[in-house]
Amino acid sequence: MKTIQIIQTVAVLFMAAASTLYAQTTVRVTADSVNLRAKPQLENSEVLAQANYDDHLAARDIGEEWIEVDAPPSVNLWISKEYVQVPENTIGARRVNVRAGPSINYNIVDTLERGTPIEPRDEVSGWLKIAPPPSSRVYIHREFVEILSDPPQAVAAAPAAEPEPRRQRKDKTRKPEDVATAHPVPPAAPVPPPAEIPTPIV
Repeated sequence: MKTIQIIQTVAVLFMAAASTLYAQTTVRVTADSVNLRAKPQLENSEVLAQANYDDHLAARDIGEEWIEVDAPPSVNLWISKEYVQVPENTIGARRVNVRAGPSINYNIVDTLERGTPIEPRDEVSGWLKIAPPPSSRVYIHREFVEILSDPPQAVAAAPAAEPEPRRQRKDKTRKPEDVATAHPVPPAAPVPPPAEIPTPIV
């Protein structure tokens, strides 16, 4: 049972570390006019904005070719006005797609739940241009960035210490021989040998 609990604890710590693996990683852009795309690919992937030399971005996932980063404020995203409550500017449906352009033909960049606030910037043909929500991600090619901080390493949990065996309490009750030793009984006086009876003379 204890072994299973230790394994479960280590698994939870590992998953927690994995979920934030790149949450604290910063990358620096090393060129000008580097495209930020909707998908980690060149084809069928809209250019949403551009990053410039020495821009710093928060990386969420670092792949061999592409890096997923938080969408910076320069990115414009789109959402159908039909699913937005006004004047609150919150999502009015259960799940609403956020797209790379003002049409269902554009890639989905994010999905927002009911009640999520948005920041409208413009309106075009029933579509709202909005600021990127905090959950939105875009992609930049790894060739044009420098990783400034290493992702935190998962720390393995130390194995639980084995409980020390409980020491048996000494019985303070004196043993019978101890009592005898503490209060020795004086030895009985020696019994004198019986007087010799003289051998009768015949």
